[in-house]
Amino acid sequence: MRKALIPVILILMLLPRTYAMELHYYPDREALISFLNSNSSYTVVPGNTSWARGWAHYIDARLSTVKQHGSDFKVLVGNVDTNPLMKELWNATGLTPELSFEPMVVVIPGVVFITGDEDNIYLTEQAFSSLWNPSPVSTVLFVVLFILITLLFGLPLLKTHTHAGAFYILAVFTIALWALTSPRMDFAPDFLKTFYHALNAWAGGEPGSPVEALLAISFKFMSPIEENLIYTQWIFLLTISGLTFYVAPKTSRELGFLLFGLLFASPTFRGYMHSVSTISLGVLFFLLILAFLNNMKPQVELKDVMIQLFLLALVTVPSVFINPYFSLIPLAFVIGFPRRPLRNTGYLATGIIAVILAYIAYPSYVKGFLAFSGISHSELVTLVKEGLPAIFVLGYHLIRHNGIFRRRGHTSLLTTMTLFYTAVLPFSPLMFPYSMISLFALTLRALNVQTET
Repeated sequence: MRKALIPVILILMLLPRTYAMELHYYPDREALISFLNSNSSYTVVPGNTSWARGWAHYIDARLSTVKQHGSDFKVLVGNVDTNPLMKELWNATGLTPELSFEPMVVVIPGVVFITGDEDNIYLTEQAFSSLWNPSPVSTVLFVVLFILITLLFGLPLLKTHTHAGAFYILAVFTIALWALTSPRMDFAPDFLKTFYHALNAWAGGEPGSPVEALLAISFKFMSPIEENLIYTQWIFLLTISGLTFYVAPKTSRELGFLLFGLLFASPTFRGYMHSVSTISLGVLFFLLILAFLNNMKPQVELKDVMIQLFLLALVTVPSVFINPYFSLIPLAFVIGFPRRPLRNTGYLATGIIAVILAYIAYPSYVKGFLAFSGISHSELVTLVKEGLPAIFVLGYHLIRHNGIFRRRGHTSLLTTMTLFYTAVLPFSPLMFPYSMISLFALTLRALNVQTET
C-alpha cells in the first residue's frame, strides 16, 4: 500500500497549491470509516495554536457523537510544526512531513492524524459531514423552540379574527414539511470558513466578523457540530416565515402568506435559505426591521420618541454589524416619513454610528463587504425573472393610479428601499434576498394601498 501511494504523494507535492487544496485520505477513506464504526475509544490532542485548538474542539465534539472518550486511539490535530506529538509519531505514517500541512486524514494503528495548516485544515470537515447524530437534548430543545416560536407569532394572528392565523399555520406546516422531506442541509461554501474562524475565536483567536464572534460565544454553550447549526437554521426559517406576516399591512395580515409564498417560490431565494449560511441571519434581521417599522406608531411626547429611538437602535445596530448595507434603511425611512425631524435625525445618526462602530470593530469585514469587485448583472436579471409577478402587479398599480405611488408612508419607504437595494445589486450580488424582500413587500402595499397608514 505504501509503495502504491508514493506516486500519488509525489504528484501532490508537485501540483500547484491551488490544486492540492483538497481533502485526501491515507491509506483510504475506508480506514476512517472503520475507525468511526469501531468500538474503540479516543482522545483528541490539539496543536498549540488557537486555530488547531479550535478545530480540535470541533473534531472532539464530532467524534463524541459516535464514540466514547478513552485511550484506544489518539486523534492528533494540526501539523508537525504545531503539534509536538504529531511530529513525534509522524514517521510511523511513512509520509513526508510536508504532507502534514495539507488537508488529510491519516489512520494508522492507534493514531488518527487530522492535518492541515491555518488556511486549509477546515477542509477536513468533509470527512465527517455525512454523520448525523443529534443529541436528545438538542432535538428536544429544537422542538420546544419550534412550538414556542409558532405560538409567539401565531396567537396574535389568530386573535385578529381574519384568515391570517390559518394562513400562518399553513406557513408553519410548509416549513415543517420542507424540513422533513428535503435533503439535509449543508454548509454554504463561505460559511465553512466562518465556522472555522469562529472556532479559532473560541480558542482565543480574534474573530474577523460579528457572526464569527456570535458563533464563538455560542460554542461556549452549544456543541459545535453540524446538527446544531442545521437545527438553528430551521429555527431561523420558522422565524422568517412568522415575520413575513408582520411585514404585511396591519389591516391585512393575511397578505403575509402571499409574501411568504412569493419569497419561497423563488428558486434563488430558496437556495440561499436551504443551506447554513450568514445570509439567513441577515434576512431575519432585515425582516425584523421591516416588521418593526411597519408596526411603529407616530409619537409626540419626547419620552415616547426616545423610547422609540432606543428600540429602533436595538434592532438596527446589530443588523448593520451583520450587513453594513442595512445602514441605508434609516435614510429610506426618513424619505418615507419626513415629518418627524427629531426621530428622523436620531435614526439617521443611529445608522451612521452603527457603520462607524462596525468598521472600528471589524474593519476588514466591512471593507470586504463594501469593496467594489466589478459589475455583474446576473443577479439583477434573476431578480427580474423571479420577481415578474410582483413587477406585473406594480405595473398594474401604476396604470390604475396614474403612474404614481404614495409619496409618504410605508409605500414610499418600501419603494425607496427597493430602489436602493436593486441599485446595489450589480455591485454586491449577495444583496439579492434583500432586493427581493423589498420588491415583494412593496407589492403587498400596492395590493393593499387603500389601507396605507
